[in-house]
Amino acid sequence: MATKKIKFTTVRIEKIALAKGTKRKIYWDAGCPNLGLSIGKRTRSYIFQGWIAGSKKQLRITIGAHGTPGPNGLWCPDAARLRCNELRKLTEAGIDPRKAVKKSTADITWADAIAMHRDSLKGRNKAAATIAAFSVDGPLGKFLGEFLHMPLARLSGSDLQKLYQRVLDTAVVRTNAVNKPGATAGARAVAQVKAVWNTVDRYEQLPGKCPKLPDTPDALDPKLLRIPHEGFGLWYETLMSEASPVIRDLNLFILFTGLRSASACALEWRDVDRAKLVLTIRVCKGGKVLKLPITETMLAILDRRRSENATAFPTGDSGIIFPRMHRGRVASLKHPKIYVATGKGKRTRHPMLINLHGLRCTFNSVAQEIRIHLEDREMLMGHSPSSMNARAYVASQTVDGLRDVAAKIEAALLSRLGLSEIYFSENPLGLVA
Repeated sequence: MATKKIKFTTVRIEKIALAKGTKRKIYWDAGCPNLGLSIGKRTRSYIFQGWIAGSKKQLRITIGAHGTPGPNGLWCPDAARLRCNELRKLTEAGIDPRKAVKKSTADITWADAIAMHRDSLKGRNKAAATIAAFSVDGPLGKFLGEFLHMPLARLSGSDLQKLYQRVLDTAVVRTNAVNKPGATAGARAVAQVKAVWNTVDRYEQLPGKCPKLPDTPDALDPKLLRIPHEGFGLWYETLMSEASPVIRDLNLFILFTGLRSASACALEWRDVDRAKLVLTIRVCKGGKVLKLPITETMLAILDRRRSENATAFPTGDSGIIFPRMHRGRVASLKHPKIYVATGKGKRTRHPMLINLHGLRCTFNSVAQEIRIHLEDREMLMGHSPSSMNARAYVASQTVDGLRDVAAKIEAALLSRLGLSEIYFSENPLGLVA
């Protein structure tokens, strides 16, 4: 069995191929002693090989197969090196890693379990917002309360029901709520508890079952997250009269692109290719990069921002399309809201203007109304495909292929707004009916 030292990287490991007639070959990492990679016909497994101090006993322990789930995500060279170093410390201390006392699953607390689940999410490259939702200092930790630092087994089904009921009883009653107070927060917390339990069970093989979950609503009514069909004109008039120029254009831009608010707020001028009329979205959910066709309306808004930024920010907009002043420097807008005064120095969100995510929902609703294919809408909005076959055989695969689709949605939105075109001009609104 031949051996060879190479620097382990994911790309290099996945390119290694066995020579014809060879059943198995072992490579050793040039950067980490004792770490090997056993290449077989079907598997590529990381291994540890070393000596137990004070004995003549040599060990070879399988760490994990490359690309398969491990305790902190998928096994990769970096994860294998960390585990190899842990095993080396044990052997150097004269301890057989196979007989080392492992922390009992009975001692794992909910705080430990939440940390394990966060590591699992990071290993699977989940969105930052998804990872942040599982925090001992956030709503989930508050929901678990006194059970947070207790072992998992201490939380029974009846305890979980009491925690859920506590959320319902202490929820703030809102005038514009469409569901029972606390129903959404309670259902979310219960789902998170189940997700955390399943993660720990997958890695540690817990002896018991997840506590019986409370009966939560099968479906919750969504908030009104789109502009009503008959309300486009009123929305537009209110936006033009109440919003600042930058926030005004950000709202319009999201309405005509369907972008997530974080993606739109992070746009820079380097992302705009005027020659090819292509917009590159670098801040996307899941770390993807999205390319969109630039329509006439989008181009008009961009041109207006280029001109107005030069006047509003004399020192420059720092390459940011939708800038603001923050602590004496230019920065990107961050989840801007439009408020109205309610008297006595108080204010509230403008009742006629929905939030930025509602504009994204409006874009999708209008596209659906004019019979735009689901797969094309997914590509324009940066959604994961609902069907791999549909993505491969139905969806427009290029930016140019989506250009006609984007133009149809643009025309439908202009029609609902009661406008014929949007363009940059001396008109302070920049639009004509």
